[in-house]
Parts: sequence; structure tokens; C-alpha cells
Amino acid sequence: MNKIKILYLIIFLFSNVQIICAFVNSDSTSLLYSFKFQKAIDTTEVKSKINKEVKVEQLEDVFLSLSLSKSLKRNIPEQIEVLDYKKLNERFSFNSADILSSTPGIKVQKSQFGGGSPVIRGMEANRILLMVDGVRMNNAIYRKGHLQNSITISPSQLDRVEVVYGPSSVIYDSDAMGGVIHYYTRKIKVNSALNTFKHKVISGYSSVNNSKTISFNYEYNLKKIGLMGNFSFSKFEDLKMGENRKHGYYNWGKVYKYSDNSYTFYNDKPLKNSNNNLQKNTGYSQKDFIQKIFIPIGSKRDLTLNFQYSSASNIPRFDKLSETKGDGSLKFALWNYGQQDRVLVSAKWEVQKPTNWIETSRTILAYQNLKESRENRKFGDESLNINKEEVDVFSFNSDFSTKLWFNTKLDFGVQLIHNEVSSEARKDILNIEGNNIIGVLYSEEIETRYPSKGSSYSSVSSYGSLRSKINNNSTLNIGLRATMINLKSKWKDDTFSYKESIDLNNKALTFSLGYTYMPKEDLVLKAILSSGFRAPNIDDIGKVREKNGILTVPNSKLKPEHIYNAEFSIIKKSKDRKTNFGVNAYFSVLNNYIGKHYYDVETKTVVPDDYKGEMPSYIYDGELMTTIANVNRGKSYTTGFTAFFDVNIINEVYLKGDITYTEGLDIDYRTPLSSIPPIFGKLDLAYKLRFSENIFSVKYNGSKTLEYYNVVEGIDNHNQLPIVNGEYQKLPSWITYNFYSNFEINKDINLKFSVENIADLHYKEFASGISSPGLNLSVSIGFSF
Repeated sequence: MNKIKILYLIIFLFSNVQIICAFVNSDSTSLLYSFKFQKAIDTTEVKSKINKEVKVEQLEDVFLSLSLSKSLKRNIPEQIEVLDYKKLNERFSFNSADILSSTPGIKVQKSQFGGGSPVIRGMEANRILLMVDGVRMNNAIYRKGHLQNSITISPSQLDRVEVVYGPSSVIYDSDAMGGVIHYYTRKIKVNSALNTFKHKVISGYSSVNNSKTISFNYEYNLKKIGLMGNFSFSKFEDLKMGENRKHGYYNWGKVYKYSDNSYTFYNDKPLKNSNNNLQKNTGYSQKDFIQKIFIPIGSKRDLTLNFQYSSASNIPRFDKLSETKGDGSLKFALWNYGQQDRVLVSAKWEVQKPTNWIETSRTILAYQNLKESRENRKFGDESLNINKEEVDVFSFNSDFSTKLWFNTKLDFGVQLIHNEVSSEARKDILNIEGNNIIGVLYSEEIETRYPSKGSSYSSVSSYGSLRSKINNNSTLNIGLRATMINLKSKWKDDTFSYKESIDLNNKALTFSLGYTYMPKEDLVLKAILSSGFRAPNIDDIGKVREKNGILTVPNSKLKPEHIYNAEFSIIKKSKDRKTNFGVNAYFSVLNNYIGKHYYDVETKTVVPDDYKGEMPSYIYDGELMTTIANVNRGKSYTTGFTAFFDVNIINEVYLKGDITYTEGLDIDYRTPLSSIPPIFGKLDLAYKLRFSENIFSVKYNGSKTLEYYNVVEGIDNHNQLPIVNGEYQKLPSWITYNFYSNFEINKDINLKFSVENIADLHYKEFASGISSPGLNLSVSIGFSF
């Protein structure tokens, strides 16, 4: 594997070095001169020339993620949402997952503060496709429960975020069942008239967790090359929950005891928490770096080199550190996600009119390396369990766009992806003297999280998407995608798998048919029929994982799950364009959907639904645990709607709101689906003053009773509900009041101020293992120079 990785990088770097050298040699003197730091000359003549060359795009009117060429939003039948640079900077966000929490139709789950798992239409994790700069982030070990990978992109690096709801686009491969979240980092360009140099430093502070963030951004727009870079660092301390317990549950979520154990300090007893509203062991730090190089080669060819690096410190798993044993005492002395690193290197080659019949082409060659680990130790145990995983992802995308005839465009392309996964695990027997851990006496092998002898996951796919403007009122969209996937895994023995190695092949053909109709200028009607699929990945078929005394074991007999979707949208505007109302409703059926069920490790079989005896169990890490596995459950459905409105009340005063309802049910077994949030929404009053833009925001979340939770899978964390007299109560509804203000002191200085959860309300987001932040005052200041 290392040889393959090295070879790939050599080819990648060598090819790019050749291009850069050829470019530099063409005019090395002027290039070297352009790097001299000089102040841009502000003259009317130069400004005029720049304005003629740079076309200003109205980003709110175009969408980038569904076509190689830009598409007008009104011509797109899919439900979409765009967070442009202005919207991204309206509010202070701890990470890129928090940005999504204010987006209509998206809910964000957290198991610990260093996380954020977006939920779209009752689907999350490996049923949501994450993209960054045209590169697929989903890999072979994206799990079904909750994922925290969206935090690995710093908010300060983003230019825009686009969301596609549902499985309605054939441009995207497996996993895009609930939708697509596409992060676009800052754009760069060249300036043929004048070398410009821009720098910006942003520093922020939040009171609720004593967090400090700082980022440095630079952008050099030279005559023949553009450079953009960003470095950001964030440090978060323990998070305070709200103290206003309007729900009436006095003890719910409070932290009475906590562990002060570390990798060098040993204490076999938890400590008493002096402040029960302070969630101990929730702090962490993160650093992110990005470097982009833009090189135009002639007037029709552009090369963009992209390097991204993200690294998070140990992130305490708060819900595990709050887990108790049968006697009520804390179970874990230490439970961390170890240092997690993400590296992305990509080269994007774009050509205008490469042939007479192709208008645009884009090719992206990318490599990603991801490292993650899990480390835990129980109270009274003198050993530390360590699981480490590493994933190498190689990808190649080539997309083309051509005009077939008048007002008809065809997008088509191919994609190749290869994942290599390694997994190792050990138990370190610690050398302890008093309260000090001075080393490791010896180590022994334990069960790995994924197949111990390695795994691979590869896919090859192609697509075609036709968009035709039939007349001034109608647009038709037709798409088709074919995908083939191969998965290979090897175990050291057949303890969990029915054989020591597997080789699975899956294929799928998905489609999309969309129609947009504008009977009037102020009315848009949209309808879609579409399908999608998700092939089982290595996490689905090969994972060993314990949670709350239940052990998830491998099942390598899984089949792909397919989704069939129908949706309808209506958007109505007033004649004066000051009022805008819309609603999107959908109904989706999942066939062979993957869910968890009781599983017998000895016989490698699924327990029958009518079985009345003792459920299967297995001794794992010294405990007898009930065993479950991922299985194909049959058919299920999800349905719901998102409605929104915005009204321009007077001049610069706007009222905006949205509400989302989701429902999901296992049709065959009449049981609730996981990841179905209660009804939620928000109402914003935005107004602009001379030097500031202000938003007063009200967020609402409904309640949910235990009967609507899937208690077998455990994904919804029903054990986090309030308990009264030994019985789980409903998840309380909540309303928070928030204020955000953005001051433009002058063209170079920007000040943001916010007050969130003004009432200091205590609440928990649905399926989250941590209480949400209490009253929070945030301030950030940015300097441009």
C-alpha cells in the first residue's frame, strides 16, 4: 500500500511541477518581479480596466453543484439551498457543522462538543454525501450512526456552501440518498492589470466555553498566478449548559461527577463536579490549513492546485464519559477520539472549448489520507484500549458539458474511486506508580474495529444529465447514472465473519426526471421522480463496536439499499417581489434498507423476528454483551416537508422563517426509523442600519416521545432522555432567542457580536449526547490589510 501511495504522489507532483516550470520559464523575469511586495495603485483607469475584465457573479441566482456549468436556481427542479459568503458571515460559528444548523431542513446532532452530524430528510452519516471543492469526502468507513467529519473544514476557509436535498442528482455517486452538502473554499483569480495583495486576520472569543479562535488569510492576485492560503486555530474549553430548566427536569443533563484521568495521570475514582452545569471533558483544539494555487494557461485553460490539512487534538467522547455501570458509578476513566488528521491534495484542470462540440471540461485528480483513533480505559482498569484506522482515497473525476441544440445542454462524465483501509488495535498494560502512569509494561492484540488484514473499496461510474429549456416557461431535466462497486476484506480468523475473506460486487442504475414550470413570472412549480442507492461499505459489513452494553458485529452478506423518491415544490412571489413563499414536500421509499437487528455470532445468522428466547450474546472486553448486526430490513419510507417565507417589510427590514417536518417508518416491521428529528424551524427578523447588519433569531424544536425512537439501533440515543421513576420521558420541546450583529467599522475592520440562547435555556438537540450551549456571548474582529 505504501508503494502505491508513494507512486501516486510522485506522478501527481511530477505532472504539476512540469506545468508550473513550463509556466515560470515562459516569463520568469516578470513572474519573479510580480512577487515583490508592493502596494496596489488605486487609480480610476486601473479600476475601470479591472471591472471590464472581472465579471461580477450574482451567487444568489446561480447554483454550481448540479451541473458543470452554472445553473439559474429557478430552472433547477431539485430542492436546493445556497449559503453564499455573505450568509456564512452573518453568524458566529464554532465549526462548519454549526453553519448548517441555521439552514432550512437540516438538523445537526452532537455526541460531543467536538462534532456535528447533519441530518437531512431523516438521513445522516453515510446516507449524506459530503463534498469539498469537487472532491468526495465520504470514504469506505463512513458509518451509519453519527459522523463528525464536517468539522474538518474551517469556516474561515469557506466561500459558499451548497445543499442538494434528496437523491435527485445523478451527478453524485453512492451515499447521496438524503442529500449532498458541498463545501466550496475561497476562490482565487489572477489580475492581468495589477498585482494585488490582500491579508485578513480574524480573532474571536465565546464565553460559553471560553473558546479562542484565530485565522490568517492571504490572497495574492498576480498577473499570471493566483495564490490563496488560510491558517486557523481554535481552542475550546469545557462547555456550559443552560441553567433555565423550563422543562421541569432538575437533574437532566447535569454533571455531578467526572474523570480527571489522562494518559499520564491515574485515578481510580471520579471527582465531584463543583459546577453541575459545566460539562467537564468537552474541550478540544483544532488547526486547519489550506493552500490553493491558480494558474491560467492561455485564455481557455486553468489549473488549480489545492492542499488541505486539518488536525484535531484528542476529543473527549462526552456521552461515553457520562455512561454509568449498573451501580450508577461512571464506567470510563478515559474515552477519547485520538488525534484525527485529514489531508487532501488535488489538481483541477478546466478547459473551455476543448473540442468543437464540447463547451467545457473539468478533470480533478485527488488523494486523501485520513487517520483516526479511539482510546479508552475503564475505572479500576490498568490497561488502555487503542484502535487506529487509516484510509487512503484516490479519486479521478472527469466531467464534460456540451450544447446539443438550442437551450439544451448535456453534462456527462466518469468517476473512479479507490479506498484502502487499515485497522489495528492493541491493549497497553500500563506501568502505574501511585497516580502516575510512567509507561507501558507490555501490549497485546485485541479485536480490531475493521477487518484486521485490510480492506479495499472501489467504484467506477458514469453519468449523463440532460437539461432542456423547452420554452420560456418550462425546463426538463433527465439524468442516468451507472455504478459498479467492489469491496474486499480479510480477517485473521472467522470469529465474526462467516469466512476469513470476502469479495463483494454490486452495481446500480439510478435515474432522475425533473420538470420546472413557470405559468407566471411570480409562480414556480417543480416536480421530481428520482432514485438513489448506497452500497454497503466496510463500516457496514465489517465493524466491531460496543455501545451501552450492546455489541455490533460484522455481517458480510449485506446488499445495497435503494431509494425511490417523489417530490413537489411550489414557490410564489408577490407582484412587487417583496414577499416570497415556498414549500417542498417529498415521499421516499427505501428498499432493502440497512438497519440493525439481533445477530447470532456463533451461527452467523440473523435472529428471527418471532424468536422468544434469550437474545444472542458474546463476551467482549471482559463483559457479556447482546450482539446485533447490520441487516437488510426490507422496505421503509420517509416523508415530510420544508416550508419557508421571506418578507421585505420596509426598506432594509426583512422577516424570514422556515419549518421542517419529517416522518419515517419501517413498513415491514412497523417500527420507527432512526434519525427522524421532531418538527423544527426558525424565524429571523433581519434589519440593516448604516454601519451594521442585525438579525434577531428565534429557533424552535418540537418534542418527541419514546415510542417514536428506534431503541434497538441506539442511534437516536434514547438513553439521553429525561428519566422519572425509572421511565424515560419525552424529549422536551424548546425555543431559543438569539441576536447577531455585524459591524463594518470601515472597509478594513469588521466586528461581529452575538448573544445566543438569551434566556439561558437548558435543552438537548435530538439524538445528542451533550447538552446544548447556555447563554453565550461571542465577539470577533477582523482586520484587512
